[in-house]
Amino acid sequence: MFKKNKPEDVFTPRVKEVNDEMYVHREILEKSLAKAVRKHKNIAIHGDSGTGKTWLYRKVFNDLNIFYEVLNSGTINQCGSITAAIDFLTARVEPKKASGEEAKKSAEANAGVAKGSLEHTRKFDFRAAESYLELVRSMRKKAGSKKAFLIIENLEHILESKDMVKELSSLLLYLDDEEYAKNNVRILLVGTSNNLRDYFAEISETQTIINRLQEIPEVSALPISDVKSLAEKGLFNTLKYKIINDSTKNFDKKYLLNAISWFSINIPQYVHDICLEIALEAEENNGEITNSLYVQCLRNWVQEALISENTRLEANINSKETRHGRRNQVIYTAGTLITNEFSNGEIELALRKNFPISTQDKTINISSNLIALSNGKNSLFNKNQNGNRYRFIDPKIKIMIRWMLTKDANEKVVVKKFEDGIKF
Repeated sequence: MFKKNKPEDVFTPRVKEVNDEMYVHREILEKSLAKAVRKHKNIAIHGDSGTGKTWLYRKVFNDLNIFYEVLNSGTINQCGSITAAIDFLTARVEPKKASGEEAKKSAEANAGVAKGSLEHTRKFDFRAAESYLELVRSMRKKAGSKKAFLIIENLEHILESKDMVKELSSLLLYLDDEEYAKNNVRILLVGTSNNLRDYFAEISETQTIINRLQEIPEVSALPISDVKSLAEKGLFNTLKYKIINDSTKNFDKKYLLNAISWFSINIPQYVHDICLEIALEAEENNGEITNSLYVQCLRNWVQEALISENTRLEANINSKETRHGRRNQVIYTAGTLITNEFSNGEIELALRKNFPISTQDKTINISSNLIALSNGKNSLFNKNQNGNRYRFIDPKIKIMIRWMLTKDANEKVVVKKFEDGIKF
């Protein structure tokens, strides 16, 4: 009997297991990761939240038949240290544990091995060495002849703690140690941070750590064409929903797919989020997607997912009327960019294009505005260590800019009420 697809089985924004039917192949990233696997370094994957880092490594690792275990930052923070979390993971990998005198002898032996083989530096935490050695031995036993990786997810949360950075640096430095190397278990770091060198700056072996770590290219937003194909495949080809054209609103399939791309900023998780909202409502509407249904679904999603970004954005919007509202223009312009990272010059070029009349023959102090928007508890951007580039603190801020800000015929940036935003 034919089984009807459910919206939640097609669009899966929070499911970490790869949804093969809706997976978007990224040939360059997949090849880069597959090549890194064949080398002998630890690996790092970085990219904004929701860009598909987890799906990427799981897809490649599954295709290559690689064994892996995941150590999430949530577990690490709950346990209080990476070492304690490793003990917790080891118990899960190999539940049968030694007891009594056997456990004591095993611990002493492991510590002795670590101490002897790492005599060249006394900066290591030997308890961490003991715990990690037990984990890689258990993983190798379970992996058999397969390649094996320990995945450390949500790395950005670990990097907030100097103590955990030191623990992590110790694990990365074990790569070339004889006792660990024979187990052949490497580490894959997954997170939003793209400046790992800065976090290891206080560790004396910084360069040694970086030399043992290979970063693949950033996992970023999807091309617009892939987003449209993904949404169309799910909503119309798989779920078989119908679009109800509305010429008075210029609403048709093309409009809908463009809107999904615009408000999701082409980030896979948000594409799935928005499409799932639409699909669930369309299911209750005889499979029909109307303009009013789309509008309500988009509002529902924004109000559910982006309320904190609304507060952050409102704290930075000019409250007083100025001749050109330059700060608002800078914020609006950042929201129109394709990428989430930019320089002063890139913002100025785009701003002059968006506001040609009010910027003609004018000197624009972009730098001071970007600095102001990168400071304080409600900052919108992060400024990199070199001070020449900026990045959205969270991609959702960019969505909120697109939702809340528009410009009129006089080049004034219009700030809409949170519940009123819809135009793209």
